[in-house]
Amino acid sequence: MMFKPEELETQVFVKANADLFRDMQDKYRYSVDKSKTIYSILNYGKILNDMADYLEGYIDYYKSDDDQYKNKVVSSTAKYFDSVFIDKRYRREVVLSDMPEISEEFLEGTKEVQDVMKIIAAREGELHTMAILANNQYKRISKVFKDDMNIWKMLKNMPGYASASDLREKFRDKTTPCMHEKKKGD
Repeated sequence: MMFKPEELETQVFVKANADLFRDMQDKYRYSVDKSKTIYSILNYGKILNDMADYLEGYIDYYKSDDDQYKNKVVSSTAKYFDSVFIDKRYRREVVLSDMPEISEEFLEGTKEVQDVMKIIAAREGELHTMAILANNQYKRISKVFKDDMNIWKMLKNMPGYASASDLREKFRDKTTPCMHEKKKGD
């Protein structure tokens, strides 16, 4: 099963959620949040940039015909992708007014990942497996990002956010990767 460029999750997600991105960039760009509350959120720019670098490094490794780590690459990639949701190095502290910039970073990182994924998406063998892993990882990251955008809208008392009770639960449950209020001692 080969990927067509229009099937890549990087394109599907951005197109399907264009209104959320526009809301963040246009309508609410200059809304000032008087609160100084600090939140913990995934560092989407770092995650997506690291993901693109990782995939580019893998492409270079694959082209080198070095077989030393061939059997370990896929499993170590899956472990690495899982780790970004729990590793504190992939989180950052923000205030609500930072979200438009975070949205811009997300879109820039998406473009970077998409460019690399287009190179490997139509390949076979291990490169294809890496494309599937990367596409699935992007789906996971984009789902958390969408939850974070909706939590942001909920916290800003804006209309149009999804299932308030579900979002509130994710927001309160610090074991989820989505946005949380940072408390003293966290």
